[in-house]
Amino acid sequence: PPSCASLPPLAATPKDALDVTAFGARADDDGDDSAAILRALDALKPNQWLRFPPGRYLHDRRLPIRTRGVVLDGRGATLHATNPADMALLVQ
Repeated sequence: PPSCASLPPLAATPKDALDVTAFGARADDDGDDSAAILRALDALKPNQWLRFPPGRYLHDRRLPIRTRGVVLDGRGATLHATNPADMALLVQ
């Protein structure tokens, strides 16, 4: 029968990771975080991490990821789409 192999532990967030809150996103405040998340995504350099501290982040439009090799670290975080017509995390 199939079995589940243990996955290796997640790597620690690098010290040079960007933090979405530094761009204005605020977890659990019921405010739209789209603009702040977009600023953070656009600031990423190749192979850099973007950290979402625990909590819920609301977005009302698609969130394009345009930089190669980035990592979104959202342990304990949730992206909550509020616009059913435009709610993608889009890897371009």
